[in-house]
Amino acid sequence: NDRGEREIYEPLARELRRQQGWFERMRSAPATQGGEEPEPLKLDPSVLDEVARSIDKATTESRDGAAKP
Repeated sequence: NDRGEREIYEPLARELRRQQGWFERMRSAPATQGGEEPEPLKLDPSVLDEVARSIDKATTESRDGAAKP
């Protein structure tokens, strides 16, 4: 409406509550257990490249208005 008020979009509200719960659990847990450093991630760089291309494509389509809901 004219005051900028609108109904709450329930799927988004549920997702935000879920992410807030994750955030709160992460903030309350120690970063490491027993003083040990975590194992470094072993990722194949080609996988990261594919993810980056996918994100770039989705971002471009969204900005251009071409993304499908």
